[in-house]
Amino acid sequence: MSHLTRFRFHINNEAIRSLLKATYPEIANATIREVTTEDGQKVVEFLPQPGRKG
Repeated sequence: MSHLTRFRFHINNEAIRSLLKATYPEIANATIREVTTEDGQKVVEFLPQPGRKG
């Protein structure tokens, strides 16, 4: 089995934000953008807002 195996999680974006904001405080107030790639993969981007501290 390859070490590059992909895992799929069924949690919402706010739960992901809660997990990440301890390590990345700028995520606490970030804008969330979801994009679907041509091959159907969902990409979630957390875009920090300029001028705001976490």
